[in-house]
Amino acid sequence: MLRLYIIIVALIVLLIPHSVEAENLFSASQSIAKQPTNWTGSITLPKFNERGVLTGLRITMQSKTDWTLEVESLDVKEATVLSGINTYISVLRPNLSRLFTHSPSLERRDDFTAYDGSVDYGGTSENTHTFSSDDPETRDISLSDIDAILFTGIGLIDLPITATA
Repeated sequence: MLRLYIIIVALIVLLIPHSVEAENLFSASQSIAKQPTNWTGSITLPKFNERGVLTGLRITMQSKTDWTLEVESLDVKEATVLSGINTYISVLRPNLSRLFTHSPSLERRDDFTAYDGSVDYGGTSENTHTFSSDDPETRDISLSDIDAILFTGIGLIDLPITATA
């Protein structure tokens, strides 16, 4: 049994104009509340409408992932069990192509006795792992001409978000 909750604490998009000077950087951020496993949503950010040419994005994703991983060995003799969870949180372009993916993961190794006859995740042939991940990730993204058009102008841009595990 796997219980997984994903919280996107903040997604910060820093739009980088062609001549990068500290005063020319444009920043926007948005948070998404706690969500269960396998969800989709979106964030809405203002477009870059400053002087200069937009050449890149700096995306920082701060996510908090809470996992509960319950493992039971049904083997008739002692066994070593390797288990893991991978989470993929993606920011997409409006056309649904991937712009950025953040993927926190969890791996555990358990040495179990022979199956004890009860699936309860608490005896010597089973274990429960609870884990929280608070992993920020920042990525600089060079923009194609088409991407620069998407993020430049007056108004807002909607970026779909997906999370799977």
